[in-house]
Amino acid sequence: MSTKIKFNFIFIDPILLAIAALAYYYYLFFPLDYTQTLRLKSSDLLLRISNRLSVIPQNSSEFTVIAINESCLAELNKGYPIKKDFIAEIVNKISKCNPRLIFLNVLLPANTDDDLKSNESLINAFKNAGNVVLPAYYDITGKRIGPAKEFNESARKSGFINKIKDDDLSIRRCVLFHISDENKIDEYALETQIVSVISGASEENIVFKQPPGKMSANYTDLYRQKLYSAPIQPDGSLIINYQITPKDFNNILISDFLGNKIDPSLLKDKVVVVTDISEIEGTAYNTPIGIMPGVYICLNEILMLLSNNYIYPAGKSISFLIALIFAVISAFLPFINKHGKSILFLSVGILSVFLASVVLIKTGVLIDYFSVIVTMIISYVSSSFLKYILALQEKIEELKAANLEIKRAQEELIRKEQLSTIGNMTAKILHEIKGPLFNIKSCLKTIRNSLDNKKTAEELSSLASDEMDRVLNLSQQLRETYTPHISDLKPMDINLVIQEVFNISKGNLESKKIRAELLLGSNLPPVNISTNKIKQVFTNLLNNAADAMKEGGTITVATQYIISLGGGRNVVIAFKDTGHGIPKDVVPELFKAFFTTKQEKQGSGLGLFICKEIIKAHKGDITVASELNKGTTFKITLPCG
Repeated sequence: MSTKIKFNFIFIDPILLAIAALAYYYYLFFPLDYTQTLRLKSSDLLLRISNRLSVIPQNSSEFTVIAINESCLAELNKGYPIKKDFIAEIVNKISKCNPRLIFLNVLLPANTDDDLKSNESLINAFKNAGNVVLPAYYDITGKRIGPAKEFNESARKSGFINKIKDDDLSIRRCVLFHISDENKIDEYALETQIVSVISGASEENIVFKQPPGKMSANYTDLYRQKLYSAPIQPDGSLIINYQITPKDFNNILISDFLGNKIDPSLLKDKVVVVTDISEIEGTAYNTPIGIMPGVYICLNEILMLLSNNYIYPAGKSISFLIALIFAVISAFLPFINKHGKSILFLSVGILSVFLASVVLIKTGVLIDYFSVIVTMIISYVSSSFLKYILALQEKIEELKAANLEIKRAQEELIRKEQLSTIGNMTAKILHEIKGPLFNIKSCLKTIRNSLDNKKTAEELSSLASDEMDRVLNLSQQLRETYTPHISDLKPMDINLVIQEVFNISKGNLESKKIRAELLLGSNLPPVNISTNKIKQVFTNLLNNAADAMKEGGTITVATQYIISLGGGRNVVIAFKDTGHGIPKDVVPELFKAFFTTKQEKQGSGLGLFICKEIIKAHKGDITVASELNKGTTFKITLPCG
């Protein structure tokens, strides 16, 4: 099976590529914190647009906010902390206006021994009004923190107002009830209780389609039983639909109210919210539509419950299906468009997804459009890359076919040149050796016939010796072919040489999926070497190791300083691979000339032979140890300078 067929088998069509892009996003990027934050911010954009396009709810007129701040208190000759007598005065005056409820969102001062009279006046104000509701909250340990018991008993309602803060500290979700450690519903949120008073419905009927038996369950079980009337998630959270901003409410300053500058009829039958919005006591939070004091977040939640105008987040399966559809479309764009307009089509697709999300949020459906758009981009980029890879692969196949013919012609030419070179060299060697040998033979024959003539015998003997020198010189010249001449020795840090070789070979190793590990000893003494020759040895060993790991692996190079028993100082360099290993019967033959374990035409059999000769010329040694299917280790020992 060719490479092209294999490649097309893996990516059989853009549909599989889109699924791969989708899985890549959801399983790799989706769980990351910064991805979660981007998804939240993208949903905030939709909620902000929805808020801008929405009409102010009519039932918002049922609420009046009386705000307390530093300037108002200064005008009334009051200050912080707000006294209980002053709070009682506010409640008494509001109650005379016949409001439906008084939502007192003001921090009540702690009790003191001399505070009994103030407590009594505030309790009486609550009892006389008969419609005061007080907030509380749960701390991080689950402990309920709120007004003192006597205040709660004199108020009409008291409930927690906790909101869920996301990782970016923004408030997007709320909870409608609290579940105790015994998995029992022990309290409804204050907003739920206020809606119950306004609508006349029970808290159970506001939250549940059918209240669970004995009001005992946990959030997840209730979700699975489909008992919620609101789109509450398995963790008990409900997305807040921010329909109105603080400035859209009927806001009154406490100084104007107590100064009789406000018509009392404006508070009749209203839910009057008394809240501290000062920088000293007031608390503001980030929301999808901007920074907002906590009490206005509560009011948005109440309006949402009263109007049943909820935000319904699309389920995971629906979101995944939408993302898959658009990812498949994006994956096809590079293949069906031949005029370079696919990026324009992708941009139109992204814009369409966003506009569709805006339309859906107006109907209360929240789509995770960020994930859809990201998977579209990943799918498109991957598909474009695949398109170019396939085109490049097709060109490569064409070049391979052309190069194959060229290679065949080159191989035939090289073979002929090699035969011609061998023939010429053989003829030259024979010619050079034949002359001296013939002369030696002739001299020996003459000497035998001239034993009586000592002078003639000596001359012929000298001539025979000269001819023998010619043969020896010829042998030395042939030996120089295999034994390199080392003349440029200089002290070098062997670690630097290894690093240079690896920098050069890095691309080749990475292309073969081979990982390199350098375990270089520290403070090694310098070694007298011919840098180019040693680099030749290291490169040869790296190439041999790479050839032994066809499916990738690891090459480890380690250096070490060793003092032998005889006191010799040496540096040892070990090249270890995780290749297929070398049979034991082959190991002794490795350093012989013209011996190779590679396939025909892939090796000359001179590489390791030359490496050994170079190391010998440096007065060093090279050894090999190998084990089948585990790898091979070459060790080079070089004397220190």
